[in-house]
Amino acid sequence: MKHIGSEINAILESRKIVKKRFAEEIGTTEANLHKILHKASIDAALLSKIASHLQVPAAYFFDENIVIHPAEIGHRVSGSQNKVEGDIHLAACEDELEKAQMQIQQLQAEIESKNLLLEEKNKMIAEKERLIGVLMEKR
Repeated sequence: MKHIGSEINAILESRKIVKKRFAEEIGTTEANLHKILHKASIDAALLSKIASHLQVPAAYFFDENIVIHPAEIGHRVSGSQNKVEGDIHLAACEDELEKAQMQIQQLQAEIESKNLLLEEKNKMIAEKERLIGVLMEKR
């Protein structure tokens, strides 16, 4: 069986989560969190709360076969002055980035198409201005 405190600590460190802030989020003190991180097992309700905040299944702490992949790892975001709260999931960000990159490619193709059209129109205008000049000279 996994050492629950070590597993929690490893997740906190890998995500660069500030322990003092995390302790506040789960309703405990930094000193109590320090004790939790050194325990091999903890109360089920507390573990459930911690797992929820870390966005991992509670079973992760018991099952050696469950692996948390980096793409599945989420981060809890919170703020004070700007009142920011929420979660960021790497997989969701990667999906959004892929969509944005596709949109950028589509827009670049559209810009290129419009630039070609503009170039053709400028050539037509130049030709018409030349023709007008020729006609004006014949007068």
